[in-house]
Amino acid sequence: MIVVPIFLPLGKTNIQTASPTGGVPRKEITTNAFYSNFRKAERSFERGQLAVARLQARKALYFINREDSGLGSDDHKIFSVHLHTLLGRIYDRVGDSYESCMSFSKAKTYWYEQQRVLVDPRSIQTMSLEQSIDKQLLKLKEQGMGGLIDESKKTFKPVDKKWLDSVIRMAIEDSQLEVAARPVGEIVVLTQTKEPYSGWVKTFHETGSIKELIHFSEGQRHGHYRSWKTYGPVASIATYNKGKKTGLNPTFGEDGIARNIPMYKDGRLLETQPPARK
Repeated sequence: MIVVPIFLPLGKTNIQTASPTGGVPRKEITTNAFYSNFRKAERSFERGQLAVARLQARKALYFINREDSGLGSDDHKIFSVHLHTLLGRIYDRVGDSYESCMSFSKAKTYWYEQQRVLVDPRSIQTMSLEQSIDKQLLKLKEQGMGGLIDESKKTFKPVDKKWLDSVIRMAIEDSQLEVAARPVGEIVVLTQTKEPYSGWVKTFHETGSIKELIHFSEGQRHGHYRSWKTYGPVASIATYNKGKKTGLNPTFGEDGIARNIPMYKDGRLLETQPPARK
């Protein structure tokens, strides 16, 4: 399926918030900063520099989310549609269906909330977002996250404690599995049947607290992964695609905050700096 990029009008409005220094209006400063970083992100995405594109897009997002941005409500919403759509495409390219779905869903919300453009449910822009979300929802079902999907509304809820607790209860313990060699490499199989395992697996710390929650498909890590520290807080989050780490991989410090979040694709750490020009 081809995802059609969304192009929205980004014209100026009549609202002009003056700069604190009495110089260039704040809205113009924000708009210029947005365009500069968003266009850089688009070019990086086209070159396949996905981690760079993500950081540039998030920098553009920072400028429009400032309280003193000077943007009108519709300006902010239209800029947000652009940014979250691009982020959704970036995460889709690396194989992180969770982040991709969340980004496309945010873009859809902003698209329907803005008032400047009449939203036609049959328009190319609307259909593109709907198709992009459907694509990620299908992948998330394959990754054992169907419990977070509202089928009637075609929406996806963020991971929360209630869902995690339910998955931990139904997941099997790693003691029921063993590693087996296959032509494609080592996979995890059920000890009793020797069949490749598909589903959730949990491991525990020696203290008895939950240590890891991992989703497998045909014996390979595929989908969501989460680990916890001995005393309870989450330690790290990752996504796997057929055994290889892909997408965002935040590791949380003692304060519960993740900094310098790395991005992977097919097991390879992506560079966050564009290659030097020769």
